[in-house]
Amino acid sequence: MNFFLKKPLKSDILVFDELNYQYLKKVIPSRYSVTIIKQRPQEIFISIKILKKLIFIFLKRFSLKRSIKKGLRESYYESLILTLYPKAVVTLIDNNQIFNYLSKTIKTIPFVAIQNGLRHPFEGSSGTFHVQHYFSFGENEKKHFPKYKMEVENYYPAGSLLNSIFSSNNTEDKNFDILIVSCWRGNIGYNKEVKDSMNSMLTFDNLLSKYISKRNLKVAVILRSEREGEHWYIPEIMMNEEQYFKNIYQENIKIIDFDPKNMNIYDLIRKSELILASFGTTTLLEAYGNGKKILYSIFCDDKVYHEIFDDSIVFTNSESKYFEDKLDEIISIDKNEYYRQHNKNMEYYMSKSTLETINFIKTKIKEIISNHYRSIK
Repeated sequence: MNFFLKKPLKSDILVFDELNYQYLKKVIPSRYSVTIIKQRPQEIFISIKILKKLIFIFLKRFSLKRSIKKGLRESYYESLILTLYPKAVVTLIDNNQIFNYLSKTIKTIPFVAIQNGLRHPFEGSSGTFHVQHYFSFGENEKKHFPKYKMEVENYYPAGSLLNSIFSSNNTEDKNFDILIVSCWRGNIGYNKEVKDSMNSMLTFDNLLSKYISKRNLKVAVILRSEREGEHWYIPEIMMNEEQYFKNIYQENIKIIDFDPKNMNIYDLIRKSELILASFGTTTLLEAYGNGKKILYSIFCDDKVYHEIFDDSIVFTNSESKYFEDKLDEIISIDKNEYYRQHNKNMEYYMSKSTLETINFIKTKIKEIISNHYRSIK
């Protein structure tokens, strides 16, 4: 945490959380100046005006039911934003709980979030998630969010921003029949949800290993963690991510490191026929939005892990025969016929083509700001 005895530069747009700002800036209209409220590590600005507002807001909202630390943090950011009074606050980290709190609390400034990943009922956003203006992946969020007490005032289905930046529209050169998107959880502890997801992953990989051993298929896995990074090794299973896959598949698949700088996963999707995963990863829906064949194979007893998907893209039967029959069925269907059958569903989950997303979000942000300040004049 870094402290500064001044207030930050006043700008038209406050970006809340610097993570992936290099992508977010592509949709911020060039006419607007930008200040970033950094969270990694946090930057705390102190001025007389901010302190006065902080004290007033903290005392006004004080409650014995809320921790003092949390109350001070929320009051600080509220006072900071009201002091700077930007035209809008924008983030790509849509489930940041401080941003969600501010979006619900401050009504005089528009708060805009761009969906950055799938939002599941088990991830901790239920009851705290609130966004005034939300660029969701598609229509599916409108259906499921209210059930999980996740509040959005205005939806703008827009597709995936990262997918729009990194997906190529060049002719496809098929390198792999199957691409496995690793759902490795990393060194984050081993609670029930993590354990369930890793068990699903193990069941899936054992089934798939058996399947490909009997067929002449080119298969690759894109790893999730960075090699030798913080989440490369899971102490509870005493393996790193590469060891896990080699132990199951031996030499029958190509193991590909994830490249966070170049986001090589999108190029691999383009060069693969069928994309598979054992848990709810955003990547498969992005591939689906690009017209690709996908299948979530989620082998957990609790439907909470897959209820945000419909039956056309999720499979839950872990019996080997049924699993193999399902893969045979998807692989055998012509990709154009698959697209014809799934086109409407693809648009439901990922509403805009990769060419439309950036311009749509940029134009709509200008409209949101213009309409907000026109309405309060």
